[in-house]
Amino acid sequence: MTGIAILFLDDGSPPVRAYAAQLAHPQRELVMVATVDAAMDALLATRFALVLAYTANADAAGFALARGMRADERTEAVTLVLVLPDGAGPALAAQAWSSGAADVVCESMSIAALEHKINVFAGFHNERQRLVELAANLDQALKANELCAAMLAHDLRNPLTAVLTAAELLQRELPPEVVRSTALRLRSSGRRMQVM
Repeated sequence: MTGIAILFLDDGSPPVRAYAAQLAHPQRELVMVATVDAAMDALLATRFALVLAYTANADAAGFALARGMRADERTEAVTLVLVLPDGAGPALAAQAWSSGAADVVCESMSIAALEHKINVFAGFHNERQRLVELAANLDQALKANELCAAMLAHDLRNPLTAVLTAAELLQRELPPEVVRSTALRLRSSGRRMQVM
């Protein structure tokens, strides 16, 4: 696994602070922010693999962050994991899922289980970045190919026109010197096309 960045929305909730402390790792950059605005600013400045936010009730900052992330095309693809309090009712869990969270976990989830989830999401993130880079490279190669094909078509147009004109001339009854000069033009045009 390559290094990843994880954003924690820490609105003062103990679970997020505990997770952050236990998830510290040399290959992880952990960024803590206290507000939704600070989280959105951080998301726009850094490429995060995932965001972890505690959501104790329907008015919590985690839901506001989810709405903000899904409303902005620059952040809508970032994985959001919402942490719910133990015993949260099904309505809060349903709201968490419908807000656009990629995963919803309870605050008592073991750190080992959360670690596995983070590794999976980090793998998805790395693969998505690889595919974005591949798509950009393929787009660049396609543009170069189209440019090369256009240049070749343009460069072939003149010798090909000469070949076709010469073929039409040779179908007529012509004096030998005209046939000879036409044949020379055909050979010259053929050689120009041969080097392309």
